[in-house]
Amino acid sequence: MFLGFTGILPFLGVIPAWIAERKGRSGFGWWVYGTTMFVIALPHALMLKDADDLAEFIDELRPCPSCAKTIRADATYCRFCKHAVPPGERLDDDASNASLIRSLASRDDNTREKAIILLGDRGPWAKEALPQLRTLLDDSSRRVRIRAEWAVERIDDEGPRVRRFDPPPPQG
Repeated sequence: MFLGFTGILPFLGVIPAWIAERKGRSGFGWWVYGTTMFVIALPHALMLKDADDLAEFIDELRPCPSCAKTIRADATYCRFCKHAVPPGERLDDDASNASLIRSLASRDDNTREKAIILLGDRGPWAKEALPQLRTLLDDSSRRVRIRAEWAVERIDDEGPRVRRFDPPPPQG
């Protein structure tokens, strides 16, 4: 009777919620799960991997250019089709401008945003990316548009400084 939903169970549900939240999961969802099924939720929360570990693992994979199967980013040959694989460039400070410009055409918003930030950080040395960055000013993702505007301002020292996302000045 004391262990019911108005007794100690809501307090016990905090334990798996706290563990899961520290691992990058939803605290409220895990609190509900822990309150209703504490005996199952606690070991489940303890066995969760960190969300950051999963993101790093995803970044270490890429598609094979021959068979399109997922392989490790540092692979020299595909384990599925056995073809030699050229080394892939990663999206980091050491990536070439050409590689970052190719990444601007990606379907993934996060990849495009990361490439835009890296190009914007290079400033005037990334002028060859301006045409692609200007096309991204009309992208469907608001985050990508804002980052592209920031990068164009950083790279193009001759362009106008009108912000596209600010309200127009009052007429009068």
